[in-house]
Amino acid sequence: MNSLGLQLLVTLIAFSGCVQAVQVTVKDSHVNGTEGGSATLLCTYKTVDGDSSDLNIQWTVVPSQPGSHKQIYYSAGNVTYISTEFKGRLLAAQKPGNASITIEKLRPSDSGNYICEVENPPDFQGNNIGSVILTVLVPPSKPKCGIVPHPAKARAAILTCHSDEGVPDPTYHWVKIVDHVHQNITGHLDIKTGMLIISNISDSEHGIYQCIASNKLGNKTCSVDLSHLNSDSDAIIGGIVGAVLIAAVIGIIIWVVTKKAKKKAKKNVQEGTELQVKQDARNSPTTYVAVPTGAAVKENPNDALDENNVETPDVHETPNESLPLNEDATASGTEKAVNKETEGNGPQAI
Repeated sequence: MNSLGLQLLVTLIAFSGCVQAVQVTVKDSHVNGTEGGSATLLCTYKTVDGDSSDLNIQWTVVPSQPGSHKQIYYSAGNVTYISTEFKGRLLAAQKPGNASITIEKLRPSDSGNYICEVENPPDFQGNNIGSVILTVLVPPSKPKCGIVPHPAKARAAILTCHSDEGVPDPTYHWVKIVDHVHQNITGHLDIKTGMLIISNISDSEHGIYQCIASNKLGNKTCSVDLSHLNSDSDAIIGGIVGAVLIAAVIGIIIWVVTKKAKKKAKKNVQEGTELQVKQDARNSPTTYVAVPTGAAVKENPNDALDENNVETPDVHETPNESLPLNEDATASGTEKAVNKETEGNGPQAI
């Protein structure tokens, strides 16, 4: 070995004795699991420092659904932490050099990017982080089928089909069932949305149509009867017309009732005004006559007062205590008063 080679060997040995490092390795960057099943996220590590008393391992996840990352597992010495969401479902490897975890009873919400991180102070160099993307597969849920008339084309229909669940997203396919046999149909189909447009519907297009929603884990179906399209359309149109007529009748009734109410209110106001005028006329001051002094004789003989006990009315009393001016009352009262005085004075005449 020449001097240059020897120098390089010495340099490498010196360098390896000074540098501390942790190296993390992830075997599979993408792992699939099924709902209710389990998945293992492999993560191994190497450390130069033989002392692992300060070694710590942690796993965090960034969910596929919008949300911030969260720590789900941590281990350092005798301290172990598992988040509530994964408690009872997460198992961690116990052998040195192995930081893998297994998640059981998988849920759709478990899908996300899982990050494995290993630290062993004073090893602060190297690649100590690895990541694994976990996808929890879900079979399609039973789709919902529908049929509606085309809004712009006569004698055309739109068949709809959709599953609320499914990972990966289901694709959709339509067939026509004739004598229990599936037949392919013509029309404009969107396999991602499940929408099928059938134009120029005739009797030959009438029948049962079935939608199939499928992904890697299976498929589910629903069906619809295109024969009822015309009757359904007539029912919809009839319902709209009926609703319009009912609304018109209700509008007319409201108009008539409102008009009668206004007329009655106007009449009440007029009658109230007339009544107020009459009442004001009765209560307003009028011309009053003075009652002659002396004994006043009432029309009822039983109510006549002794002449000695008759008080002379005060003509300046309040209007309510005076007698209103009336032709009949004035003449009659005066005549009776005069006659009384004559009759009273008759026996005293000399």
